[in-house]
Amino acid sequence: MRLQIAMSTQPGPPAPPQFLSERTLGWVKAAVMVMSVVLVAGFALVMILISRELATPEPTEADLIDAPVLKSADLTGAWWRDAHVVSKLNLPKGGEIEEMTLAGDRLALLVAAPEGRQIILFDLVGLREIGVIRLAEEEEVAEAGAPPPAAPVAGR
Repeated sequence: MRLQIAMSTQPGPPAPPQFLSERTLGWVKAAVMVMSVVLVAGFALVMILISRELATPEPTEADLIDAPVLKSADLTGAWWRDAHVVSKLNLPKGGEIEEMTLAGDRLALLVAAPEGRQIILFDLVGLREIGVIRLAEEEEVAEAGAPPPAAPVAGR
């Protein structure tokens, strides 16, 4: 068995084999350049958005109080004409709001009133009160004849 070694007659390193035509290689180079520009532009956009977010001050309590209240969550109509309209929420006499929770288009208010604590549910889309849940104290539950809450079991 003979081993044949191919020797090039040209000086310098041998040329790499041509897998792509010159035209195809030109398209690949153009695609790489375009993708590089898109990558750099995207990175610049992300940096601009992050710096803008960091430069925006947090709203103060005064900003939140002076903010307009929208009449409806429907932004397709002329909602800006009614931006000053606020629905009236009737609190019990002497009642104070202790906590608020927002879930979707519903607002739950925990109100402390002289006659006891209650939760008022409010629909923000229809701007109406949905219902009131009166919370009973432990003494009221015992007076009503309900069994006391179960004591925790040791070892569990």
